[in-house]
Parts: sequence; C-alpha cells; structure tokens
Amino acid sequence: MTTAVAQDRSSLPYMVLGAIALAIAWGLYVSGLGTDILRYKKDILYLSKQHLVLVAISGSLAIVFGIAVGIWLSRPWMARWSDGVIQAVNMITSIPTLGKLTLMMSLLGIGPLPAIVGLWIATL
Repeated sequence: MTTAVAQDRSSLPYMVLGAIALAIAWGLYVSGLGTDILRYKKDILYLSKQHLVLVAISGSLAIVFGIAVGIWLSRPWMARWSDGVIQAVNMITSIPTLGKLTLMMSLLGIGPLPAIVGLWIATL
C-alpha cells in the first residue's frame, strides 16, 4: 500500500464527520432552529460556562478526595478497613446520577452547592 492511499484512508473519518456536521447545519437552517439557537446565543454561552465551572469544581474535588483516600487506604494500618471503604464507594457509584442529584437538591436546596456535591459524589 502506498503512502498516498494510507493518508487518504486516515482522513476518511474526518471527511465523514465534516459531512455529518454539514448535514446537521443544513437541517437546522431548513427547519428554522438555527435562528432560534442564534437568538439565545448569550444564554447558551452563559449556561455552558456555568456548567463547565461546576464540572471543573466537582471534578477537582473528586480527584483530590480520590487521591487522598487512595493514599490513606494504602497504609498498612488501614488494611482491614480498605475493602469495606472500597465496597461502600462502589455501592455509592452504582446509584444513578440523576438520583444523587435529586437527593442532594432535597437535602441542600437549589443552587450550585447541590450540583457540585452531587457531581462530586457521582465522579467518585
């Protein structure tokens, strides 16, 4: 197989994704949804930024907590407790994310705090 043929095949997924993106853009234009999206552009950008901040905070908390608990559980004096703690965390992760968020909202109210805590628990 020549290099030119290999390069053509490696660019095929990008061409397919480009064609799909063009089809979606054309569909939005024809249906009129594109103008609605543009009308709410500021709201979409604001809410996207807010979402990314919440995810960054909860993800950072999960990373710090996970590393700390991992170090803590790796100590010899924690050997008898490590299985139980890992099983408890596994049970928590088996609960659906929407259920965790609903529980946090009922306990902490509405706002960024229940979202951060719920996402933090979901990412453990």
